[in-house]
Order: sequence, then structure tokens, then C-alpha cells
Amino acid sequence: MAEVRVRLADVDDLPDVCVATGEPTSQRAPLRFRWVPGAQWRWNVMVLPTPLAVAANRRDARTATVVLPVAPEALTRRQRLDRGFRAALFVGAVVLTASVVLGSNALLGLSMIPAGVALVLGDRHRRSLLLGEVDDEDALILRHAHPAFGRALDLRADQIGDVSGT
Repeated sequence: MAEVRVRLADVDDLPDVCVATGEPTSQRAPLRFRWVPGAQWRWNVMVLPTPLAVAANRRDARTATVVLPVAPEALTRRQRLDRGFRAALFVGAVVLTASVVLGSNALLGLSMIPAGVALVLGDRHRRSLLLGEVDDEDALILRHAHPAFGRALDLRADQIGDVSGT
């Protein structure tokens, strides 16, 4: 996976290559990015207790919704991983709560199975996510973008440069 920089002014003129899979696609989808600028989140986590750090990070967070080329299969996979992750977390929490209420060590051990499933799905989901933030120059920095999208973006920039240079 690659890190790609897309100027927000150029978002309407992106190549028809899926940002996640690198496959040709004409479909566009709005993707919402959320980030905490700079090292602010690290400061919040180091200084504040966890609940306050979460609240401070929510307060300091910035969001941007950008329409990017995404293949339907990539969106479907992303949604499935997200649903599976959330379902495994929910089941794990229910079984863990039941083990505490009933005082059952067997249920406590059983709660580790959905927790493990959630861990695996969460890791796959995290790797499939496009992480992005807008920098000071109004450019979206995409992390985990497919290298083919980066190459297509570079080719598009070269073509625009050739046209404007002549």
C-alpha cells in the first residue's frame, strides 16, 4: 500500500482507478475521513486519563468527505469487515458480561473466542481502510492507497503538465 497526496482542487479530475484495489472503475463514492491534526492526539493521550483523552480527541478532530473512485467490491468488502468486527465485539461483550454476572469461568474463557475474531477482523479492516487527512496545503494525504492508483495519479499529473507546458 502506498501514501498518495491528492490536491483537493483536483478531486473532480481523478483517474478512473480504484483507490483501494487498483482496478479500473468509473464508480465514485463519498468517503469520510477523520483525523486529529499533528501530534495533538499524542499529547491528549499522554496527559489525560483515557475517557478525557477520548473526549479531547473528538473535540480536536477534523473531518473531510471526499468523492473518490472506489470499486463496488472494495466498498462491499469494507462494509462486511466492519459489520463482522462490530458483531464480534458485541457478542464478546455480551458473553463477557454474562460470565461476570453469573460468575462462570467457562463463559469467561468462551468470551475470548469472539474477542479473537474481533481482533483478526479489526486488523484486516484497519489494513483495508483508506486513512487520510488534509494537510496545510489543502491536499488530502491518503494512506493505504493502492500503488496502481498512485501511478495513475502521477501519470495524470504528467499529462496535465505536458498540456499546460505546451
